[in-house]
Amino acid sequence: MCAHYKGTNADGNRAAKLAREREAQKKEFDRLKKSIEDENKGGLKAMDKSFTTHSTAVEDRFKASTVGLVTAEDFKKKRRLAEMAIANEKRIRERAMAKIRKKRKKERKRALSSLSFATEGEEGEDEEEEAPVRPVGPKKKKKTKKCPFVDTSFLPDKDREDEEIRLREELKREWKTNQERMK
Repeated sequence: MCAHYKGTNADGNRAAKLAREREAQKKEFDRLKKSIEDENKGGLKAMDKSFTTHSTAVEDRFKASTVGLVTAEDFKKKRRLAEMAIANEKRIRERAMAKIRKKRKKERKRALSSLSFATEGEEGEDEEEEAPVRPVGPKKKKKTKKCPFVDTSFLPDKDREDEEIRLREELKREWKTNQERMK
């Protein structure tokens, strides 16, 4: 590696020392990489240990509700109640998730519809999955809030133009009446 080096002996020793340190760092890195790969080797199989299944939840609830000796009828009744309670909780969770999904979908659709560059294909995908959209009445014009201290007299304004047209009509009528009086 350093056979062609043309410096002092101390510089050559320093370069060799740095090369050995880099080699040691590389080995350490490879060792850490291999240990991380070994930890993650289980993948989804190892993940199952983190969660309880539905049947385990039913069993736990059932065990908590039964203490000591019980008759077969009580056993079946409590088992059925535990299963119904778990099923009810699951149904409630699913409804809540469905509401959240529906709300997100509406927000996404609203955001897409407000974008001017959204294509028909993008909007059509969401509309097929949802219920038909009901027709909306005339939209109310939102008045934007403006700073009252800024002079906007030079900008076009429908209210100001209407007032100007009304004033012109009034002045026309007044001028005509004055002309009639003068004759």
